Amino acid sequence: MLVLSRKCGESVVIGGCVCVVVGKIRSTRIQLIFPDAPCGIGIWREGLPETAKPEAEGTLVLNRRAGEAVCMDPDITIRVLRIYSNNRVQLGFEAPREVLILRGEIPPNAA
Repeated sequence: MLVLSRKCGESVVIGGCVCVVVGKIRSTRIQLIFPDAPCGIGIWREGLPETAKPEAEGTLVLNRRAGEAVCMDPDITIRVLRIYSNNRVQLGFEAPREVLILRGEIPPNAA
């Protein structure tokens, strides 16, 4: 599991095509924002069947609490590990080794 600490407004790029932005951070939950979620990539709450494949591109916003997760097509999981009081969140990423996961401020060619 890759663990990253992010502030509100900071992002993570998964596989070079899916961007996840940390939205509002409250004491018990955070917003994970998928701006322009690519068509054909399923994004759903953990524990639900894989039926949330978007039919069109658009922005997806999900609220998660510490310990909850978001799943992506089909073997990537983003888990909220901890919510800090100083407007930071710790996220855990479970993905195959070949899937590149970068902080948003790092250019893809620097990896």
